[in-house]
Amino acid sequence: MSKFKSALDRYFGITAKGSKISTEIIAGITTFLTMAYILVVNPKTLAGVIKDGEEIIFSNAAMWESIYVATIIGAVVGTLLMALYAKLPFAQAPGMGLNAFAFTLFSGALTFGVTMELILISGLIFLLLSVLGVREKILNAVPEAIRKAIPVGIGLFIAYIGLQNAGIILANQFTVSALVDLTSWEAAKAPLVCLIGVLTIAVLSKLNVKGAILIGIIVATIVGIPVGITDLSSLKGAQWLPHFNKLFSTDSAVSSFWATWTSWGEFGKLFTTFSGAVSAILIILSFTMIDMFDTFGTLYGTCRRANMLDENGNVPNFKKACMSDALATVVGAAVGTSTVTTYIESASGVSVGGRTGLTALVVALLFILALFLTPLFMIIPSAASASALVYVGVLMMATVKDINFDDPSLAVPAFVTLFGMPLAYSITDGIGLGIITYVLIKVIIYVINIIKYAINKEKYEKPAWEVHPITLIVFALFVLKFVLPTNF
Repeated sequence: MSKFKSALDRYFGITAKGSKISTEIIAGITTFLTMAYILVVNPKTLAGVIKDGEEIIFSNAAMWESIYVATIIGAVVGTLLMALYAKLPFAQAPGMGLNAFAFTLFSGALTFGVTMELILISGLIFLLLSVLGVREKILNAVPEAIRKAIPVGIGLFIAYIGLQNAGIILANQFTVSALVDLTSWEAAKAPLVCLIGVLTIAVLSKLNVKGAILIGIIVATIVGIPVGITDLSSLKGAQWLPHFNKLFSTDSAVSSFWATWTSWGEFGKLFTTFSGAVSAILIILSFTMIDMFDTFGTLYGTCRRANMLDENGNVPNFKKACMSDALATVVGAAVGTSTVTTYIESASGVSVGGRTGLTALVVALLFILALFLTPLFMIIPSAASASALVYVGVLMMATVKDINFDDPSLAVPAFVTLFGMPLAYSITDGIGLGIITYVLIKVIIYVINIIKYAINKEKYEKPAWEVHPITLIVFALFVLKFVLPTNF
């Protein structure tokens, strides 16, 4: 082994964790390919256009280039911190759902800059909670029943995302969602490419072929060329150089960075009225909680599935992972992108053997490369990367056997958690619904038992209070999140 490889091995503890440098590199490439869609989707979401017929009601399209660069900066900073500081195999980037939430704010009553400032403040609060260790205490208070349901819920969620990205599951006005019409070749092309990818991954995995998921993505991409899903024409006349000039322009209509840092005066006006202040605080709280529980759910669920939890059942270097997440959100918001969070697609890299920060380092380097080779990465169709998400969803279902379905007070919250994630389209909402259900069931049971004990102390034992005080606080926060409206 060369000196360089030996240094890598020692720094990341690759051999100690039962991995290899080659395995970590393949894992990093796999993770990147499954989440590369964010490079296009995030700028499109934040620079969205709202139309009423032919009339454009709102457009932020002039910021597309600067938001694209900001997206990569947020992803690189977060993933590098996860790699070199936390030394965990997880990638970060602006979160889906969080960017849509941000868009609803600045396409409504707020401006783009003010929205980014709210996100930046949520990141600073997140960072403070991480430094003080409060975040660990909050997340460690999540009941065991819900913890066990998290990886299963993430598995269902990530598979559902894959099925949507491949066009297999479509929106339906009568049943909310439905299977694509496979009698139409035009509609069936993408599902076919995804199916070929899934079958390739499954067969190669059964044959113990290393890098099965990565090979599956590549095979699906190649199959997509004659099928008409992989579009190579985008390589002609493509823009290969980064749009740094747009990011650091002094035109706030073009630069996401400039728009953010010239809006503090408007931000201050939010607090001149009681309703404005309350709404701003609720928005900051929402961003903070979503990022907190999304990251916790991804880290815990993936580590549990991969047997990476420490001897106490906790995520290794969890505090450092939290710090990485928080710092990335602050930097991301500062340059003009929505909350940076840990990606559930990281599970694809972990599933092929990624166990150390080297996996995340490879992802970060590929994001940097994407600044110059974006058109090349963008030819990978959604249907191809979706095959990896579907297969990883299958793998994460394995931990469902750990849930205690014999105790209804544990089974129901676990069930609500694991189905809440895909149905609510949010890891955070799934966890929140599970915690609310858990607390309500436990409190009702306690009240009934305490009444029975008060009536006949000789027959019944005094019941024990089973809900942790911090769990009650989290319960209250989630109730507020779900029921309190904002004015924006």
